[in-house]
Amino acid sequence: MRPSRQAALWLLIVHAAGIAVLPFVSLPLWMVLLVLPMTGISLRRSWSRHVTRHRAPLRSFIWRQDWNCEIVDSAGCTGQGVVLPQAFVMPWLVILYIRVGTRRHCLFLLPDMLPAVTFRRLRVRLLIQSVTSQPRLAHGR
Repeated sequence: MRPSRQAALWLLIVHAAGIAVLPFVSLPLWMVLLVLPMTGISLRRSWSRHVTRHRAPLRSFIWRQDWNCEIVDSAGCTGQGVVLPQAFVMPWLVILYIRVGTRRHCLFLLPDMLPAVTFRRLRVRLLIQSVTSQPRLAHGR
């Protein structure tokens, strides 16, 4: 996965909008002064997780058969995981939920993080597998 310019743009817009509305919200000055550094910390943390991916909990994953996957975590350790079927799939965003042991991870993928063909195939596979893994209802119920 590559660093994402789209993630950078969205993070800057959202955090700047949060700061821009502060003068119009009736908060005490001490609370505004508390929100400003917290917004900066949030931007820095999100930037390192989603844009540069230096502190991302999952560095990479290889989706195997069914919903199983092989992951590489932030420490460089390889492990087995399961891609949970409740993925969010849009043409401009894919959110994968991956369970590794007892922990759940959320992986945001934007189109500029993967080659175009890979991103399209991922979306198609998620859509097809989510439809085929749905329980079938009996007629008349």
